[in-house]
Amino acid sequence: MFLDLGHLRAVHACWDEKRIDWLKKQSLESEAFLRSSAEPLSQAHRAIENVLKGPELPMPGGEFYLDKENVPHHRIRARWWNLPDGNSPAGLLAMPEPFECKDEIPGYEIRRVPNYSEDGPPVFFGHYWMPPHLPKEPLAPNLACLDYSGGLGDDPLVAYRWDGESILSGDKYHFARKSGENG
Repeated sequence: MFLDLGHLRAVHACWDEKRIDWLKKQSLESEAFLRSSAEPLSQAHRAIENVLKGPELPMPGGEFYLDKENVPHHRIRARWWNLPDGNSPAGLLAMPEPFECKDEIPGYEIRRVPNYSEDGPPVFFGHYWMPPHLPKEPLAPNLACLDYSGGLGDDPLVAYRWDGESILSGDKYHFARKSGENG
């Protein structure tokens, strides 16, 4: 689910310090933990959902948006870094790409989302399915999403060559498409 090497972190979807600290104390060999993780209101389920899928926020006023396959959603997968202190238009918090929605999500909802600090170690993550046409570059100085839909069609497999830097660079992304194009 996650890996913390001190100066480098990797996680499936979201580095949520509070929930990762709790998960570190659990065992995948524990039947009680595994059963609890399947119960939607349990602490185990909430921790695993956030770490593996990323935080979600409700769309304001019953609004919805259509995803890339035209499926309606009443919740957005939210970024977990560089969050505003107060209310924010839902579309600006959405990942992988912002969309037009002027209705605001209240600050109290946003405060439920972990807000990764720019002072934290670099984090490499996936799950957010970044559109393959976007530039391969960090989402914040210390955050690199490596999921550019590589499992679909000719979309690229993406990697980052980390050499110990705390500030990540778009120049360190590498990718290859099935067609042979490299970057």
